[in-house]
Amino acid sequence: MKRFFIFLLFVSAALFPAVCPAAAADPVVNIGGVRIRKVLFAVSPADRQECMRNKESWGLKHCLSGGRDYLAGAAKACGGLQNLPTGKEAKELAVLLYGDDRGKDALYGPRDDRLLEQIGLPSSYDHLYVWLADETADGKGGYIRMFADKGSIPYYARRDGSGYVSSGFGLIRYKSKFGFQTTRPNAEAPSVICIDRSRD
Repeated sequence: MKRFFIFLLFVSAALFPAVCPAAAADPVVNIGGVRIRKVLFAVSPADRQECMRNKESWGLKHCLSGGRDYLAGAAKACGGLQNLPTGKEAKELAVLLYGDDRGKDALYGPRDDRLLEQIGLPSSYDHLYVWLADETADGKGGYIRMFADKGSIPYYARRDGSGYVSSGFGLIRYKSKFGFQTTRPNAEAPSVICIDRSRD
């Protein structure tokens, strides 16, 4: 009987992974040393109550006094503000995307859309904006980096999705007569790159 019980344990251990496989982790893509865990074209904003409940675990110092908080939504999606790309990491991606390594914040050149797709962002948009892992001291804004078809530059952006840059989060399409216009429903939704920090 004892031998039979041991045999059952052995069979169960061998079959258990096949019957109940562990949940697959997000695959990590290494782009120029920047380890990307997942990319979300758009995330939902967090409201103040949710932000206040989770501020510490999300690594935030501030929550907006009211309305939608897109930076908090980005922090939530990546498991904390620290898992968004730093300004340095976003610039490293931009150097690879535009082939411009002159050491300046603003980088120019034709965008490598094949590499953009490898990162996980759609190449069909003229302008893409990605949150960075920084809050402003007043708690009302954060920073993003734009990945446009002809260049990349960091910006200040309001956390509530208002303003010149914030209203263009996710998508801006050029129009020959009107300069630019935002296109909805993605116009106010920031894109998010989640960085793998497991080796930090």
